[in-house]
Amino acid sequence: MTRTHQELLRAALDEPPAVNGRWNGAATPSFPVADAVAAPVPGHTGDMPGSPSRWNASLVDLPSLRPRTAVAEQFRRLRSRLLEHRAQQPLQTVLMSSAQPQEGKSFVAANLAVGLNQHRGTRVLLIDGDMRRYSLQRYLGSNSKPGLADYLAGTHGPEEVMQRADAETLEEFPGLAHLSFIPGGGMLEHVSDLSEDSHFGNLIRYAKPLFDWIVVDSSPVTLVSDAVNLARHCDGVLLVVRSGVTKYQDAQRAQAELQASNLIGAVLNAVEDRPAPSYYGYGPAGADA
Repeated sequence: MTRTHQELLRAALDEPPAVNGRWNGAATPSFPVADAVAAPVPGHTGDMPGSPSRWNASLVDLPSLRPRTAVAEQFRRLRSRLLEHRAQQPLQTVLMSSAQPQEGKSFVAANLAVGLNQHRGTRVLLIDGDMRRYSLQRYLGSNSKPGLADYLAGTHGPEEVMQRADAETLEEFPGLAHLSFIPGGGMLEHVSDLSEDSHFGNLIRYAKPLFDWIVVDSSPVTLVSDAVNLARHCDGVLLVVRSGVTKYQDAQRAQAELQASNLIGAVLNAVEDRPAPSYYGYGPAGADA
């Protein structure tokens, strides 16, 4: 973990809460960030992996599709942070988690993936790993099946659960041109058993040569073990905390649950009053699973 990310994690996880034992945006200092100079992404040819599908993306839930917005700028800053981190150590697969539901992890995961895929033709795979309560198909306006649960259950292959935007979608949303998506899939019993299986690691190994970034949304880490299980196969984890909502004790507990993973930082979500344009936070988030 770089010094910058250590400082960010400390600011988000170790500083006393500012208001009534809950997170407050004023407690997180400003980190001015310039666009990082990224190493050239691997050369790819041919179509994006996955079956062409009609998506009806939600501009409300995906403000990153509108690049000239304050929220989109914040995701570009987060993208720059990840590029800075990757310049120092391997980072291709990033898992998003939170302490509790309704903290914005799915919103952050979806918009980060969209923001990454708009950078220099970067190819991105977005995976909905919150199989108990998946929601990313709503953001993209896509089908929810087949998906990750079906792959983990052994009923579908990796290409069979992977979608990409079709030509009609790209006419309306050209910002999705380099994004592929694996939805949550069928609601199956024994999800925790599936998340513990080695199949997810096999999927990541299959996808890594095809994509520059893989973003995985997961379940809240303090409620179920799924996120911890999936994080074993990811290069880094980002913990989403919601300003004025996430309890300090819950964030500490989430950090403890992820101690065996590479926790590279925290994202402070739903900051309403940013003190400066460079403030490392987000505007009001869309609903999260």
